[in-house]
Amino acid sequence: MRPAGGDTEVDHAWPAAFADGIVSMLPEVPDDFRLTPDTDLAALGLDSLGRTGLVLLLQDEWDLEFPDEVLVARNFATPATLWAAVAPFAPSD
Repeated sequence: MRPAGGDTEVDHAWPAAFADGIVSMLPEVPDDFRLTPDTDLAALGLDSLGRTGLVLLLQDEWDLEFPDEVLVARNFATPATLWAAVAPFAPSD
């Protein structure tokens, strides 16, 4: 079962919306799930449809559009690789 929005346990300093967005696109995660920088997102079910949903969610959340070079599959391998790709576009709070 997925944690409710804002309840995702994280092991990194990225924004909660980023972590919650990732977890919301994973088909099934255990109740005690902890998102870490090296979590294998494909192993947890993040497929091309989930990647597209995650991109749309983050673009909506941050009111922007990612350039095409960010939207390559290798950037979605782990939260760390994804954050490295999208962090330059994240709003500064």
